[in-house]
Amino acid sequence: MPLLSPNNTYQLTKPLHTPVTRALLFVGLCILALSFLTHGISQLPLSASLPPRTLDTRNPEFNAKINYLEAFARRHGKVDCLLLGNSHIDYGLNPAIITETYKTATRREIHCFNFGLASLTADTTAPLARMLVRRYQPRLLVLAVSAHSFDKRFGDLARPLLKNPWVLYQLGEPRLEGWALEHISLYGYYRAFKLWQQPYSRDVMLNTWQKMDANGYSAHDGQQPPEKDGESYEFYVESSNWQGFQDTLSLNGLTHLILLEAPLMEASLPNYIQGGREAYEIQFVPLVSAAASEKRVPFWRAQVEVAPHIPASMWFDAQHLNAGGAAFLSEWLAQKMAQELPSTVFP
Repeated sequence: MPLLSPNNTYQLTKPLHTPVTRALLFVGLCILALSFLTHGISQLPLSASLPPRTLDTRNPEFNAKINYLEAFARRHGKVDCLLLGNSHIDYGLNPAIITETYKTATRREIHCFNFGLASLTADTTAPLARMLVRRYQPRLLVLAVSAHSFDKRFGDLARPLLKNPWVLYQLGEPRLEGWALEHISLYGYYRAFKLWQQPYSRDVMLNTWQKMDANGYSAHDGQQPPEKDGESYEFYVESSNWQGFQDTLSLNGLTHLILLEAPLMEASLPNYIQGGREAYEIQFVPLVSAAASEKRVPFWRAQVEVAPHIPASMWFDAQHLNAGGAAFLSEWLAQKMAQELPSTVFP
């Protein structure tokens, strides 16, 4: 066997000199540069005008709300108050009118954001509220509650947020996907692009994003035709929903918390809860009122103080206000805030 000599020794090829390695390195650098560029764009005011990145593939409204809330926090440098609840609040409170009315009454300017989500129930509200308080540190959290907040038959649109990696990562759980969605904006926009390729998903994304204003408010105009035979539900409290409600009330102290009764058209109560007004006042109201009192959270009864005074023309349907009704309720809420909130809430 011939011996190796200096003329026929093995030669190690430098890794960076191979075409495949150079190509991979180039692609990696391009991805990194694009990721930095995308993240930079997401921090600009322009980001609120772009289709939102996808943090949750099942809930386009959540994606749009977070996109606008991020831009809102950057624009104002803070979040004074958050309005949290289901579609009653989503369509029923206009932050711009709250700001205007509160400023007129107190000569102090605050900025509120509507984070109402369709079908939000108390079990999903708990981690969502913790995440929002932890991330944005609002001075005030207005939490809306209704008889459907405690029923497991509702909430299917929002309940997947309980397992959302980004939400869980914000709450301190080590989630690789949550980390990627937070720190690599390109990943969130890639997910949005994948959904955008599907015509139905694209239409839903566009409709949700475009009907929402920069304060998270989605106005409903006009009126829906009245239902002939409305379905009523027996009041029911699911244990996980009740625990979520208690957990959310426990945030009082980390922020100033107000519990707001979601208003309904008075004539619709028999179709909303079996037993109508009497059952509503006996079964639902004392339960939530006692829980709020125990946590020293004010319970503001919009159903008593404002709903009877809202004309029929201001209801979109039996459970939701249209833009006119939202203005009516928003003015009432802002005036009540001006009269009853301690001066330390908005120093």
